[in-house]
Amino acid sequence: MNKYLEICVYFISLFGYFLAEYTKIIKDEKLRKKLSFIFNLIAVLILLYDFVLKKFI
Repeated sequence: MNKYLEICVYFISLFGYFLAEYTKIIKDEKLRKKLSFIFNLIAVLILLYDFVLKKFI
């Protein structure tokens, strides 16, 4: 994957996580928690790919 694309996706997922977790833009609490979890999962998976899987592939 292109390095610039990885950086963009990572920061977008972090922004989405903070937007969903710490703001009241999304009124529904369950939907906000689900979005927060999804964005956090995307960020963690990208970091896992960068630091662990890239060395073995």
